Amino acid sequence: VSALEVKQRWQEIKCTDKWLKMLGDWTKYGSSKKSLAVYKGIVYKGIPLVVRGWAWSLLLDIDKAKAENPGEDKVMKEKGKRSSRITYHIKVDVSRTLQNHVMFKKKFLKTQQELCDILVAYSAYNPEVGYHRHLSHVTATLLLYLLEEDAFLVLAQLLAGERHFLQYSTVGILPGSGGSYHARSRCCTSSSQRS
Repeated sequence: VSALEVKQRWQEIKCTDKWLKMLGDWTKYGSSKKSLAVYKGIVYKGIPLVVRGWAWSLLLDIDKAKAENPGEDKVMKEKGKRSSRITYHIKVDVSRTLQNHVMFKKKFLKTQQELCDILVAYSAYNPEVGYHRHLSHVTATLLLYLLEEDAFLVLAQLLAGERHFLQYSTVGILPGSGGSYHARSRCCTSSSQRS
């Protein structure tokens, strides 16, 4: 182990300790405006892997979203399953998402099914955005750190939440995403796949 590796590990331990302290007393750290400025700097430096899901949940106030809309992901999942065309495209894209990662290697194990369910639910939840194939990579990353329901709520907060509202900027940053799947469905499917 080199001196540089030791230094990097030590910095990571210090950073993790800082995050654990803040997350452990979130009511103190998360409520003041001064804290928000500090968080921006700390988040910019990176959130340690071991606390990433917890930090995302608190920063995006997922508990509040769960309380305001209990079971919303399940309702949207059922609603989204009614569109076989979207479900077909999502399943194809999910099978190509993070293929080399241990959680996504085997076809339609639990994590792949959860990814598919979240994307189907989100397409029903926000029909204006619908489904973009690049959302599968974003959502898969969320699933690496969060439970299925939390990953859905984080995706919804990031793309349509009042604080973040990345919905319109997503269209510009996702390659080839010039509109929702709904708007592009005729050009994205062959006549035999259209329902």
